[in-house]
Amino acid sequence: MLVILKPFFGGISTIFDASWFISDLWMILIIFQFIYYNKQNNKVIDLIYFICFFLITLTNIQWSGTSARSKITPSPGNALPLLQHNIFKLVFIRISLGILFYFCGMIYRIHIEKYQQLLFTGKNFCLAYITISLLDKYYNNSSGSLYYNAEYLSATIWLPISTSFIGIYIYISIAKCVSKYIDEKDILFVISNEIYHIMCQHMCIYLILNIIAIATLGDEKSEVLNASAKYRYNSEMRWPIYIGLCTLIPTYSAIYIRPLLQKNTKTTSNELKL
Repeated sequence: MLVILKPFFGGISTIFDASWFISDLWMILIIFQFIYYNKQNNKVIDLIYFICFFLITLTNIQWSGTSARSKITPSPGNALPLLQHNIFKLVFIRISLGILFYFCGMIYRIHIEKYQQLLFTGKNFCLAYITISLLDKYYNNSSGSLYYNAEYLSATIWLPISTSFIGIYIYISIAKCVSKYIDEKDILFVISNEIYHIMCQHMCIYLILNIIAIATLGDEKSEVLNASAKYRYNSEMRWPIYIGLCTLIPTYSAIYIRPLLQKNTKTTSNELKL
């Protein structure tokens, strides 16, 4: 898809960066089929897997904080060793983190979800919120994201994992509270079911809105679109438009297109049977 659409957007490939999780999830699912085996859902086996994934992730976080970014641009006559490629390091470490959290999600569904009444309480929520607030205050910007590069400020290796787990717990707690007061036909419920499509498409819609705004209003040059994928035309005034359209367009596009695709798939399947 990127190869097809990139020329039409003047080579701006960063508008599709939001879809990075699709390829990573695809790789995680493939790897998981080869490394995980526990048909009986044995807790001891899952605990061993968790310890292994956890240690591997800590090792890779340490590697990301101690290995400097390569200054050499790869070329046919100047090839870099695989482990020195910035993209390889980024993808490798990101997938190792993804495997840990994918496994934890599976373990939560199998072993922990039945205890959610004990887990999701007001006291636990307050404790989690205070903890992540203190971590954010103490480590400042280091707790907001993990840079796979020693040139950036490196926090302790446990910080990315701990803040991720606490953040996930907080958002699940909020979702459980809010879901009690939202009907299945409510707009928020509908949007939550299509979050996959919103994540994939929102930056592309940003770009389309920018093009329309610049073409119609004409007080900006199109070169600004190449400067940054995060550019928003007059965002101080028009941020509700960006957020609204980038949420609603993917949501309702998926809702209306999905039945057509399912109908076409069903028709094709029937034709093959005949």
